[in-house]
Amino acid sequence: QDRKEIQFVFLTHSIGAHLVQRMMMLRRDILLQTRTIIHLMPFIRYDPSSWWTKNFLSTAANAPQQVITFLKALSRITSRLPHN
Repeated sequence: QDRKEIQFVFLTHSIGAHLVQRMMMLRRDILLQTRTIIHLMPFIRYDPSSWWTKNFLSTAANAPQQVITFLKALSRITSRLPHN
């Protein structure tokens, strides 16, 4: 039985763009399985001005497993997007 090889589609924003680029440099196996990388915005360090942005970022930083689970699901969904 032929198993379809997993192909990754990365959708990144801010620091995620940096992290995905770094991962591609360190993990050739993941690089070879990557179909597309979509950077919505490059990483630019800034101090968020609104309280809700600071609160959201702090909450996400304190719950890495939930963020990873969410991003895995998002990656699976985007991997089903048409190639063209």
